[in-house]
Amino acid sequence: MKLAVYLDLSGVDVRVVEVSLRILESRFRGPLSRDLVSRYYTRALRGRTWWKLPLEARGLIYAALHSSITVFRSSRVVAALSRALAYIDLYSTRGLVILLGLTYALPRRLLSLGEALLKANYIAYLGRRLLESYTYLYPYLKHVYSILGRAG
Repeated sequence: MKLAVYLDLSGVDVRVVEVSLRILESRFRGPLSRDLVSRYYTRALRGRTWWKLPLEARGLIYAALHSSITVFRSSRVVAALSRALAYIDLYSTRGLVILLGLTYALPRRLLSLGEALLKANYIAYLGRRLLESYTYLYPYLKHVYSILGRAG
């Protein structure tokens, strides 16, 4: 059984979303190929997150897919494309893990927003631990057990 990720960012602090986008952007370094953009485009369509993206991110990805350029090397174009691809990652499980790690670590003063970019692996570790915990999955498990007729 696979859990679908339907992420709603309406209740998340804008600064936390911005830091998580920067962490996800840091994965894309150097030239970006059109094949990579195409894979992320397909992932966004399959994951039903294409319409959640900002209009400029969708437009940039669409323009990149329909251009004759196969490898994007310009630093400005790569920065803009990596931002657009980071939005797609934000609505995936990877983005959920980063958001969970940040929202867990910041109130407990485990790290500040400034050092969050330096400790991306630690944030991902915290997010995975929280995602795998019973307390996070309890509402889902309670719903599944109520369908199956078992006590939860």
